[in-house]
Amino acid sequence: HIIVGTPGRVDDHIRKGTLRLDDVETLVLDEADQMLDMGFQDTLDAIIDCIPKQRQTLLFSATFPRAIEAIAKRVLSNPAMVKVEEEQEKSTIKQYFYKMDNNKQRFNTLKLLLLKFQPESCVVFCNTKVETQQVCDDL
Repeated sequence: HIIVGTPGRVDDHIRKGTLRLDDVETLVLDEADQMLDMGFQDTLDAIIDCIPKQRQTLLFSATFPRAIEAIAKRVLSNPAMVKVEEEQEKSTIKQYFYKMDNNKQRFNTLKLLLLKFQPESCVVFCNTKVETQQVCDDL
C-alpha cells in the first residue's frame, strides 16, 4: 500500500484509528523544508514516532536549513546526500504568459515564440496528457 498525505491529514487518520503505520517499510518526506515552514514539525515528529525504526527513509528538500539537518540526523541512518547544482541563476529566468482563445492559436504562438527566442531550454505547461503529447509530436 502507498499512503500519500499532508502531515495534518495523516495525523488525523492516526488519531482516528483509520491508519496504522506498524508495517511501514519506506517513509518519504518530500518538500520537508516546506512542511517545516508551514509549522508541521511537531506533527511530523509524531508521525515518525509511529513508524518502525527499521525502514528506508527518503528526505527531499530544496533547501537544507538547520531544522532539516536535525530531522535528517534523527531519522536517517548512513544517509547519502544528492545535491543538484543550479545551472542558471534565478534572476536570469524569464517568464511569459500569453492568453490564447483556442488550441490552434496557442500552438502557432508557441512555435513562433520558440523560433523567435530560440531558448537553450524552456518549460511548456499543458492542460492534459493528450495535449502534452500533441505539442511534443508537433514540435
